[in-house]
Amino acid sequence: MSYDPTLPVANSQISSAELREQLTGLKAMIDSRASMPITVNQLMTSIGDPPTIADVSAILDKLNELIDALKEAP
Repeated sequence: MSYDPTLPVANSQISSAELREQLTGLKAMIDSRASMPITVNQLMTSIGDPPTIADVSAILDKLNELIDALKEAP
C-alpha cells in the first residue's frame, strides 16, 4: 500500500496494520527520492568588489535554479 495522507481519519482508533502501512509507504517515498540525483551546475563567475547588479542577478538565478530542481525532485 502507498502512503495515504487522509489516514488516519480524525478521532479514529489506531490500527497497527494501518499505521504500519502508512510508515511503509512513507519509507518507500523517502527511498525513491534518495535515489534521484539533483543536478545543478556550479556558479562559475567571479564576484566584483563591490558586487554589481549583474553579479547579484547571477547568484539569484542560480539559487532559483536550485530551488526549482529541489521542487521537481520526486
